[in-house]
Amino acid sequence: MRTGFEREADDLRREMKAIRADLITPDNIPSVAELQRRLQEENRRADLQNLTIEILQATERLAEIATELRAVLTARAGLGSTELTAEEQGRLESWTSVFRQNLKAVNVTSFPVDEVVLPITGKPGVDGYDDVGFQASASDVIRLRWSYALSLMRTSQAINGPHPSLLMMDKPRQQEVESFREFLRLAAAQSGQIILMTSEPVDVIESAVGDAEVQIIRLEDLLLQAQ
Repeated sequence: MRTGFEREADDLRREMKAIRADLITPDNIPSVAELQRRLQEENRRADLQNLTIEILQATERLAEIATELRAVLTARAGLGSTELTAEEQGRLESWTSVFRQNLKAVNVTSFPVDEVVLPITGKPGVDGYDDVGFQASASDVIRLRWSYALSLMRTSQAINGPHPSLLMMDKPRQQEVESFREFLRLAAAQSGQIILMTSEPVDVIESAVGDAEVQIIRLEDLLLQAQ
């Protein structure tokens, strides 16, 4: 029995030597375990370097965003308050008054003209409606456009605003809208230059504008006609 145990012990020693030979090789060459440890450390080092690069890039981007934000905030501060000044509010009220006068002159009836308002956006509305065009008839929508364009031009001229005092309208009378004479009278009384292209008879235009300083150019000879 003893001999058997000794033989088994010798086998275990040889196995241990073989395992040690696999892990620790001669000539000071690192073992497999050491190589694995070094490889893991190298991978961690590479990960840290990549993370450092990402952090630097993110820091640079944040600095760019901060610069852009400061520029935007500075520009915004230069615009002043979003609230209208007393002068600006007075100009808006003057525009609203002229706009209502024009609406009455061309006989708009789809909504109460005296309740029409012009907010800071310049989009006409009445109480309960942000856009009066949604509740206006097709003909009143045309009258609305007449009144809006002429009132904007007149108000801007009164306050020395940026309007070029030039208005061009191609066939302003659509859908055979009535009150076209009233519109022509408003346009004729307006200072500045207004150019209207229309197929209305000349006598209609002449009777509407009266003695106002207007020039009527007939284009019959300039139109393309069938042979």
